[in-house]
Amino acid sequence: MQDRDNKISDLLTQIDSLKRKAEQSSQQSQGETLEVALKHQLRSQFPFDLIEPVAKGEFGGNVFAVMQLPSTSGTGTPNILDYAVAAIPAPPGTGGWSFGLDPHTITAYTSPNDGKAYGLFANSPAPSFLARVDLQCVLTAARTTAHGVTPGSADSCVSFFPTH
Repeated sequence: MQDRDNKISDLLTQIDSLKRKAEQSSQQSQGETLEVALKHQLRSQFPFDLIEPVAKGEFGGNVFAVMQLPSTSGTGTPNILDYAVAAIPAPPGTGGWSFGLDPHTITAYTSPNDGKAYGLFANSPAPSFLARVDLQCVLTAARTTAHGVTPGSADSCVSFFPTH
């Protein structure tokens, strides 16, 4: 009887594990589909800009983009009103910024204190700093091209917080 109960328990564990794997696979497929849709939308809305995907498994670097979407929601894929590409400067006392590894070290939130939208990035190898980026500040920074932020002009949009 104990053997039967153990087998049932093992099978239930395997079923749960397979369900989780199926959900992750589905989420990854949905994400990849959205990436393709976003790439096509960016290319159609900004035909003179070079839109290139970031290869999976690529880490490091300090360049990021901020996209401005409509202030109200609707149906379907929203139009991108504007976007800006900028670089995170070197944190104090370091030689430069390098984005973190998996799990992805980026998130965004709206602050309940000031109502601003911020992006948070962690560096690598082991995160020693969090960079908080004021997203609207980046969108309004001086630009050298239609969407390229002038080097250094978005530095004031970034605040660093040591992790240790």
